[in-house]
Amino acid sequence: MLTRDIMNAPVTTIAPDTPVDTIAALLLAQHISGVPVVDSGRVVGLVNEADLLWRHEIGTDASTPKPPWWIRLMERDRAPVDYVKSHARYAVDIMTRDVLSVGESMPLPQLASLFAARTVRRIVVMRDDGALVGI
Repeated sequence: MLTRDIMNAPVTTIAPDTPVDTIAALLLAQHISGVPVVDSGRVVGLVNEADLLWRHEIGTDASTPKPPWWIRLMERDRAPVDYVKSHARYAVDIMTRDVLSVGESMPLPQLASLFAARTVRRIVVMRDDGALVGI
């Protein structure tokens, strides 16, 4: 079996300027937990339900989980980034930019290994010509 045999298609997509409330409504209406962000036919990001959890509007921005103290010592302060993300209004502001993609002819064992190694919940599936064909 290949990736094309199990992928979901067609794929619901959004534009970078899609408002956050529209994204939330779309995820609910479509019963999906993530959506690729497409600009000029190219996948530029991915918005997951987790990106919508820590929001100012619903009062969850203050409850953003803090990493352990020893990680905070070694990393730069994420507070400004977290603030912007929790107050963001558009997909471009909250999307994950590092989107994992595979070809539609990837064998399933290789795909499964990729899911396990990268600990992701979704991978976009691209055709050889770069067109988005599934998730």
